[in-house]
Amino acid sequence: MNSVPTSDIGLYSDEALNDPWPRFRALRDLASTVWLEQYEIYVHPRFAECRAALRAWETYSSAQGVMMNDAMNQTLRGILLCSDGSYTTVVGNVSLMGGATGSIASWADIDALDFVEVVIV
Repeated sequence: MNSVPTSDIGLYSDEALNDPWPRFRALRDLASTVWLEQYEIYVHPRFAECRAALRAWETYSSAQGVMMNDAMNQTLRGILLCSDGSYTTVVGNVSLMGGATGSIASWADIDALDFVEVVIV
């Protein structure tokens, strides 16, 4: 049985917010997945595992929310941040089109209704 390391590192004190880097380093040095006791959440402090989790939406769903409390998850349900799968892929691909064509300025000038039509279709 695998045991996930735990940490009592706090991330939201004034000191931590002013200089988070030593805490991030300590979490990365601890393991690829860490249980943060204070917040009762798992984190992936290393880039590779974090990226893999973000790409594995079937396993790590965002549809029920990504916040650390139920009230905010209920409030934000349905927005892009709290969505999964094809919707996220479509919007992400549409968002990248401006950079891919080399003209972000022309992408920014697109009419909102045209944008919605592209996303829905």
